[in-house]
Amino acid sequence: MLFRFSLYGFLKNQKYFEPVFYLILLQEKGLTFTMLGILIGFGGICVNLFEIPSGALADIWGRRKCMIFSFISYISSFILYYISQQIWLLFFAMILFSIGEAFRTGTHKAMIFDWLRMHERLDEKTMIYGYTRSWSKIGSSLSALIGVAFMLSWRSLNPKAEYSHVFLLCIVPYSIAIINLLGYPKELDGERKRASLKIVLHHLFNTIKDAIKISQLRRLFIESMSFEGTFKAVKDYVQPITYLMVMSLPVIIIFTEMEQLTTLVIYGIYFIMDSIASIASRYSYRFSFIVGGEERGCRFIWWMTLMLFIIMAPLLYYKIYLGVISAFIVFHFLQNVWRPMLISRFDTYSRPESGATILSIESQAKSFYILIAAPLLGFVIDYTNSGGFEKNFWPIAAMGIVISLLMITTSLKMQRT
Repeated sequence: MLFRFSLYGFLKNQKYFEPVFYLILLQEKGLTFTMLGILIGFGGICVNLFEIPSGALADIWGRRKCMIFSFISYISSFILYYISQQIWLLFFAMILFSIGEAFRTGTHKAMIFDWLRMHERLDEKTMIYGYTRSWSKIGSSLSALIGVAFMLSWRSLNPKAEYSHVFLLCIVPYSIAIINLLGYPKELDGERKRASLKIVLHHLFNTIKDAIKISQLRRLFIESMSFEGTFKAVKDYVQPITYLMVMSLPVIIIFTEMEQLTTLVIYGIYFIMDSIASIASRYSYRFSFIVGGEERGCRFIWWMTLMLFIIMAPLLYYKIYLGVISAFIVFHFLQNVWRPMLISRFDTYSRPESGATILSIESQAKSFYILIAAPLLGFVIDYTNSGGFEKNFWPIAAMGIVISLLMITTSLKMQRT
């Protein structure tokens, strides 16, 4: 099963559009940074609407069925993103993509933890989850290589070809992922019950009650919103920053078009980030052991994140793009050390039969944060800069510093009480 779990992560991260998603929306679809933030925030709203019920349905109706439905929804969104020329179609594509996220997030993690529980290997949860997550990141790094190879070869045939074509390429691995999920054993569906509205709502109510009543879970939800939400809201700004860096390079371009160099550099940066992320995920459990446990490990990562954003602030303000990109790479590393420890802590404090629902609530809390942070960040970037594509992205560092300080301060207060 470890092979199937790892293959799932590998395939679901074949998002060949991811390194250029913001550029597609900004340049090919004509969005401003404010509209970009609104679209990303709208995705957060959609995930919020479907997230918790999807987790409850996964625990009751069957996790495999929900996962397969998720991938069908993803594939539908890829087709819409490719063909959309109007903003309203982009929002509809985001709805379908968010449904895919809602029915997937948390469900597969719960299946992994159930399998570990069945085989009495729960003490290995941080190591096993980190291992499968590392394969997800290997998938991401390989998708960057496939994406850049596709784009460069496609543009050599058609110099005016758009980035949007990579959406169609994603359909192939996502279809294979459905076949992989069909081979999962039925026992990983959990204790399925008859899926009536009353049962779903009762299950949902009990899980939410646990999330509110148990102080450790409350804290974990806040941490996830703050760290994961900030990461999701800012990570892809590396795309316009890289674009601006390439356009400012005083070099002799050996490519037929400047766009080819931009494509190569952006996909190359994502390859580096995801390769490093894979190593970070795989050895997160060792970091946890060295620092004295998952609680201490997460606190240490918060301090490192604060220092990183403090360093990033002047780099962004003075447009030292190479330094900014290096900081984004470090941020990816920290997030992938932190994430396996966080998920393991969630499993420690939640009931086994509510695993998918608890992790869906976690994802929803993160999406709620993105709903607020992404549009606000896009608006501040537009508001503090004049018109045009070239912006000063210092608000990214400002947001990271404020959030990190809040989390560190509240963590210190909790330790004293």
